Amino acid sequence: MNIEQLLLRQMPFYYLTDYDFIENLSNDSQRARDKMYENSNFYNSLLAVTKSELLQKLNFNYRTVDDFNNMLSSSVKNVEISVFNLNIRSLNKNHVNLFTFLQLLNIQFDVNVLSEIWNYNLDFYHTLFKDYTFYYDTPPVSKVGGVGVFVNKVWNCNVVNNEYKLALHDEVAVENVWLEITKSVGKRKSKYTVAGIYRHPNSNINLFTDLLENTLCKIRQTSMACVIAGDINIDFSKY
Repeated sequence: MNIEQLLLRQMPFYYLTDYDFIENLSNDSQRARDKMYENSNFYNSLLAVTKSELLQKLNFNYRTVDDFNNMLSSSVKNVEISVFNLNIRSLNKNHVNLFTFLQLLNIQFDVNVLSEIWNYNLDFYHTLFKDYTFYYDTPPVSKVGGVGVFVNKVWNCNVVNNEYKLALHDEVAVENVWLEITKSVGKRKSKYTVAGIYRHPNSNINLFTDLLENTLCKIRQTSMACVIAGDINIDFSKY
């Protein structure tokens, strides 16, 4: 260790992360973090063109783990299905960080959707989460990309790729998994179509949206609730 590094270690804030630095110095640290990360332009544009009451109730704020757990404590009893979505950029590389992070949350998600799982050693991760079943789709020729879906075994699950999967196309690189999941609680039966999608960047957007629209029309005819998660690499503010 050289003299410069030794001197730096004497500084009072050397060991603080950026988050801790803001937390310690700001009298209104929550507002400071919100201002730093908030970008409401797209959300405000949506509100300007729709009168949807549901959209106005959605909350897009950034949350710390503690914030999330505090919010969850008052609403978890009213949640029928919970879905976690993340672009993981290699499950093989980042599975430990993912597992550790999910342990910090006071909820066991019904469905975990991971995009960009990458095609490395995927067979080893069927048991990554106890009591979950792993479904995935990977690119036919590349190691990069792919989508994986972990479904909690309290749900009965059927793969419905034959009915809904977006077809392969030379101009559209996309991986997708389509599932129908059901669960009975007393006399109540919950049933959902759940999909995980990863669209590679720089592939044809118009063709992709046409393929997705066709599948959504099929699902609409079933009158079944549908949850789609993943990474489609489209900047909605430009379309």
